[in-house]
Amino acid sequence: MVLLQEMFREGLSRLHVRKPGMNREGLREWLQGFDAEFHTRMVIQDHFDLLEEFNLGGRHLKESMRNSDLPEVYPFEMTGGLISTAVHDPDSLEKVTTFDYAFLSPVFDSISKDKYHGRKFHLSDPPLPVFALGGITAENVGALPRMGYSGAGVLGSIWNREDPIKEFIKIREASENIF
Repeated sequence: MVLLQEMFREGLSRLHVRKPGMNREGLREWLQGFDAEFHTRMVIQDHFDLLEEFNLGGRHLKESMRNSDLPEVYPFEMTGGLISTAVHDPDSLEKVTTFDYAFLSPVFDSISKDKYHGRKFHLSDPPLPVFALGGITAENVGALPRMGYSGAGVLGSIWNREDPIKEFIKIREASENIF
């Protein structure tokens, strides 16, 4: 949590909180550990009733949620926050145009998942903002605008490093003024 708050202070614009298996109260306690000023930059994947309590930035719907009628998922307008999703094929983007943005993966070879090979998707006029996910580093983030992306999500290249803050800053600096 300390590292994440430092990343927010260093310019992290949005944090997607993925805590599989964490119950509602556990997530609530985890969120309480953050300075309230950072809550609006956080997107959660579960326990959507916490969105308003913490003034969170939005929700992320997995494919299984997109295809359901779960009352806690809909209506989208419930909180006014951002709604995101993820796809693994550019053709699927046409099916998620009601979302504020989508992640597309894997773009490059994953750093955090073995044998999850990048497909180097190139996009031409996507129907919504698309963020690249998978194998994003300071060395390749500069190619993403030319490939049609609006931004990037980063996981392994930060958390699999000895100094995550230093790596975050390196990626942030490499991506400044390109998106």
